[in-house]
Amino acid sequence: MRCLIGIVLLLSTIALAETPIPEALSNARTAVVLNDGATDKDFDRFCKALNEWGRFKIVQNKAMGADIIIELSLLRLPYARGPMYYEDNRIRIFNAQDNRLLWQDQTSSGHSKNPDILVSYLKRKMKER
Repeated sequence: MRCLIGIVLLLSTIALAETPIPEALSNARTAVVLNDGATDKDFDRFCKALNEWGRFKIVQNKAMGADIIIELSLLRLPYARGPMYYEDNRIRIFNAQDNRLLWQDQTSSGHSKNPDILVSYLKRKMKER
């Protein structure tokens, strides 16, 4: 059952990540960045990569005029065989006005759950728009 849940999560993430960047995300200028279970080290690296990109003005909360909410979380997904898990970082981006999910992606275990990869991929997808 855990394997099935992991596969469904992975497939839905892949499908959403392959969709075009929605207009609400491409027009966003301000963002709140939240940590939903990622390690402090990964969250710091993620925030640093977002700040270095400079695409969004980072604000402290939605009340400060955020257009989007960028959330970094840690996923624990079961391996196909055995009781072991692997960890991936996942980025989810929501519309700050209605909390609608706009876009998501996750690292693969082959990337050692490097959060910089998530920012790089988002940058590339936004350039394609």
